[in-house]
Amino acid sequence: MKAPLADLTRFFNSPNRRIKVGTRLYQWLEQQDYLGGHEGLHQIELTHLQKQALKSQIEAALNLSFAEVEQFQTRSDFGRTRIHKSAPIQPEQHYVIVKSVSRPLLEFGHGRTLPQGQSLRVDVTTLNKGELKAVVVVENLDSFDEFHRFNLPAVVHHALIVFRGYNNESKGTKALLCAVSEHVPVIAAYDLDPAGLCMAQQNRCISHVLMPSVGNSQTLTSDLEEFKKQSAQAQKLSQLNFGKAQPLAENVYQNKLAIMQQGMLASGVPLEVFELN
Repeated sequence: MKAPLADLTRFFNSPNRRIKVGTRLYQWLEQQDYLGGHEGLHQIELTHLQKQALKSQIEAALNLSFAEVEQFQTRSDFGRTRIHKSAPIQPEQHYVIVKSVSRPLLEFGHGRTLPQGQSLRVDVTTLNKGELKAVVVVENLDSFDEFHRFNLPAVVHHALIVFRGYNNESKGTKALLCAVSEHVPVIAAYDLDPAGLCMAQQNRCISHVLMPSVGNSQTLTSDLEEFKKQSAQAQKLSQLNFGKAQPLAENVYQNKLAIMQQGMLASGVPLEVFELN
């Protein structure tokens, strides 16, 4: 079991004598035989000296200093410790995969337009926010790779295109969206289904969605079985406010639609930007 560094750091930084121990930290302390008479208890009470002794014992075992760990910025900083493979900093934490449709990537200092189909993995901290006109977050990697082939509105041609991350937003994508000005449109290019609409609406950083219109969506192939798998999200469609995208949400709910991005690309259907507010 990997050492839960973030939990350990909070544990030792707590000024309280009696400390509540979460399940993950408790299991690790138990596995490493550090509980010392506190077995079965999720409230551990230690004097200052006892806490310092336990801290020193764990630091020696892991070959690290918790004071240093709090200053580490990259995974390579953990290289000299015995837990470099369980570093709490993930490889994608400060990085995003980006591209553009037809303009230079000025936000990251790249003055040339990338060839179609190519993308860059870049450090979010190098972002020049003043160059941002719009950001498009793409749900599926294969759709991101072929994004230039979608039937896109003009506004997207001036946007920074970002891959969302697998299953959900990567930490790098979250960091990028947090750095974007509230005046810059952040457009979700997700599947037209209950999950896609709900994820976009419930993300405070996202202001718009990139979808086919209600009329055009009727011409696309929908997956009823996929819609049924998203029954919980489908119920939310009638509860959430989707702003100018409300007709899309109602159409998905009433007609039980689940239209994948790959289907939108294959059909060549025009995509439009709808504001969520």
